[in-house]
Amino acid sequence: MMWRNISTSFTFGPDVDRGKPYPDIFLMACAKLQQQPADCLVLEDSEAGIQAATSAKIPVICVPDMKRPNQPYADQATAIVPSLTDVITHLKSVR
Repeated sequence: MMWRNISTSFTFGPDVDRGKPYPDIFLMACAKLQQQPADCLVLEDSEAGIQAATSAKIPVICVPDMKRPNQPYADQATAIVPSLTDVITHLKSVR
């Protein structure tokens, strides 16, 4: 995964008709950023979020809040890391 540019956009639950586990919120965020889903990255802490990102065809890194995701959600995540700091370490390791 190479980061050519990092953009910021905000998309909230009320912006879409269907919430997670539907992919609508992530697809809307991609559209706002004018990026293809495969060129984006989702950081998620929930099984519904992992399912939504996977359905949107967006790579997803899980940063569990209270518990590690159950199967099959754990297998759908690109990686599972213990903290947001570890996301950076993981991304540097897969460049």
